[in-house]
Amino acid sequence: WDFDGDGVVDVTATSIEDQSFTYNQNGAYTATLTAYSSNGCAYTYSEQIVIGPLPNVAVSTPEASYCTGEQPSLSFAFTGTAPFTVTYNDGSSDASFTATQDTTVFAAPIAEAGTANYTVVSVIDATGCERDADFTAASASATVVEGANGGVAVLEDEICSGEPVTLQFALPTTGTYDVVFSGGSIVDSLVTGLRNTDEIVVSAVEGSGSVVFSLDTLYDLATGCVRTGDFLGGDAVTINDLPTATIAVSDSEICLGESADITFTFTGSGDFTYTYAIDGIEQAPVTVNSTSDMLRITPEAAATYSLVRVIDNATGCGQLADGSVSISVSPLPLATVVSSAVGGVCPG
Repeated sequence: WDFDGDGVVDVTATSIEDQSFTYNQNGAYTATLTAYSSNGCAYTYSEQIVIGPLPNVAVSTPEASYCTGEQPSLSFAFTGTAPFTVTYNDGSSDASFTATQDTTVFAAPIAEAGTANYTVVSVIDATGCERDADFTAASASATVVEGANGGVAVLEDEICSGEPVTLQFALPTTGTYDVVFSGGSIVDSLVTGLRNTDEIVVSAVEGSGSVVFSLDTLYDLATGCVRTGDFLGGDAVTINDLPTATIAVSDSEICLGESADITFTFTGSGDFTYTYAIDGIEQAPVTVNSTSDMLRITPEAAATYSLVRVIDNATGCGQLADGSVSISVSPLPLATVVSSAVGGVCPG
């Protein structure tokens, strides 16, 4: 056998069997087989063989760092004939994909925090040629940054509905952060430029019962990483309902000297202190240990009774109250006796 056409015998054999030869350079070669019979006759057969270059690849990471939860991008630059099948190792296992262009950006699997290393194992092009070593750039790496974590605490144990709360944020000891939090009637509220232990006052928080404040999103302004879950924790505050009060009268039209009953009805947790006014003049506060109170009145003239405020003494919550009743007082009728006799009458 003369595989490369240089006139030098590369392989000799005494029997018919397959032979192999490694070409170390690209080019067109004439492989010639010369067979000799037992009587010394020679038979020659030649075949043209074209040796093409092995495909090659260079891998790189377009970004030097990524955040946990993001997919690092790998850029592959190929030489050879497309399409290419490349196998790479991500530090734990091999993975393969097919690229139809000479330059391809591929989304690698999500990596854990630390340094992610990617190494080319092999590349095969459309000719079937395969390279498994001596790559243009065999490896690339990227730093995977874990997103900052934090939590929020409510500094008040309980409030009345509509009152403010003070939130304190537990954040990494260095850096500045934007946070989005929710709690009760506050949904997806953004606060910017926070540092560890910073406090904010959230006004007019409405709700009832135990309301939890928690982080929804945490932006690390230094790294650009965003965390949307698995936070350190939230905190709860008890929001007490505001008491309510209504006013009603048993009879809005009475005669002079008659009485009417005014009933105050309350909702809340415990005993109540309420204030009412007569014709706009506020009266002394009244405290009752039930959910209603009755006031019997005997007015001498028309008057308007109105609610001013109510306080739930069990929670300390209170609010201005509205509602009023008006009572009209009609005078009693008068009678006059007139005699038809002039100058007197006789007995009998």
